[in-house]
Amino acid sequence: MRTKFIINPDSSRGKVKKKIEQIKKYIKELNIDSSIDFTQKSKHAKELAKRAVTENFEIVVAVGGDGTVHEVINGIYGTNSSLGIIPIGAGNDISTCLGIPQKDIKKAIEIINIGKTKKIDLGKINGEYFAGVAGTGFDTMVVDLAFKHRNLLKLLGSLFYIYGVYNVLIRFKPIFFKLITKDNIIEKKAMTIAVGNSWMYGGGMKVVPDAKLDDGLFDVCVVEEISKLEFLKVFPRIFSGTHVTHPAVKIFRTDFLRIESNKKISVQADGEIIKSLPANFELIPKALSVIVPY
Repeated sequence: MRTKFIINPDSSRGKVKKKIEQIKKYIKELNIDSSIDFTQKSKHAKELAKRAVTENFEIVVAVGGDGTVHEVINGIYGTNSSLGIIPIGAGNDISTCLGIPQKDIKKAIEIINIGKTKKIDLGKINGEYFAGVAGTGFDTMVVDLAFKHRNLLKLLGSLFYIYGVYNVLIRFKPIFFKLITKDNIIEKKAMTIAVGNSWMYGGGMKVVPDAKLDDGLFDVCVVEEISKLEFLKVFPRIFSGTHVTHPAVKIFRTDFLRIESNKKISVQADGEIIKSLPANFELIPKALSVIVPY
């Protein structure tokens, strides 16, 4: 099958640049009918993915991290092209949830060459599609911080999120949210809200550990108002998913959620800031074909 590889050379603090020749070597060894494009700016992967579709590439491969995957998804959604991933980013949460081997470029390319596909759900926020976790509140403020301090992000990699948590928490105050589903309205102050199509974000944090990519539902995690000290106690448990047993953590499932607030709060999806509240989160079942190992 004709395959387009879209490489983000700046992904993983520029480490992808050092892997390009290795990637080309494995593609040649496997005799894959392919070509390679390189991103040159923000949102360029989306443009390149759209062009690949018009050029009849059956598989479009995101080579980079979750941000690159996010852009490629938004370029190929609604077409017959399938998504492939070579995970060389800082977090690689989406590819981890799909079972794609991490830190094994050759194996990832072999999986793409076999071409086994799986249909997964996608989330939609006012015209933007996401495969992993979206949300708003405290965690989005950490993402905002990352965008403002890109040099530090490149230096720390996935450790930046831990740095960001403590940095944002110093000045953070719980936020009033209004959550609207098809059959319920919840109004309360909360620390953060995560809307999971998959279960992991932030470089390995299992925010909604029981979420599935193909069950037709979001798993929503709401961390209600708690003290900063208590938040610091709970936060480390997110890496094992045991935070969900804390009394302030509420989980529910839905295929539609509208979030409103009396403050202008950013919304992130797959680690990318995409808009501000209010926002509608809509689940689109079996929306995308993805190349998977099994």
